[in-house]
Amino acid sequence: MVADAAEWPLPDEVTYVYMYRPFKEALFETVLERVNESLRRNPRKLTLAYAYPEQEDVVLRNGFTRIRKSRGPNKIPQYTVGVYVRG
Repeated sequence: MVADAAEWPLPDEVTYVYMYRPFKEALFETVLERVNESLRRNPRKLTLAYAYPEQEDVVLRNGFTRIRKSRGPNKIPQYTVGVYVRG
């Protein structure tokens, strides 16, 4: 499947999303808005696992709460994973 991330509607049954350093800030904001639209259509708990969370502020600004942040071997930033929930 090929799709434009800015326009693709997140399916309303999705409860887990995994991203690894996915987009620059403006597109990341748009993608998270698609996630929030899905949550408005079908309220539920959604968990976001975000590896290498260099734009964590964008996630938090979009209503997610960090529940865990773990660092990999030698605290290398690329191995950091943040886990966030919404709903």
